[in-house]
Amino acid sequence: MGVAELNSRNLESAISHLVSADKLEPGREEVQYALAAAHALYGNVEQALAHVEATLNLRPANSFQIRQDEDFALLAGDPRFRALVCMNGVKN
Repeated sequence: MGVAELNSRNLESAISHLVSADKLEPGREEVQYALAAAHALYGNVEQALAHVEATLNLRPANSFQIRQDEDFALLAGDPRFRALVCMNGVKN
């Protein structure tokens, strides 16, 4: 439900559903990814960065997809985001 709400850009509802999903099954990288995207779109930079870091800790290969995902456009210029996703070409 959280991802459906994210895709519909009902961000408050998406975040609420995704937080619930994270509480039910912590450590799922797809939930962390969706939370990162929802927070990025909502403008919650600190929360978005925390969830980007969490998803990359769970699945480092997500760095390529995150770099390509327009949901993270707001974060693209943030040096912390760039360091997390290694935009200098260090990671895939």
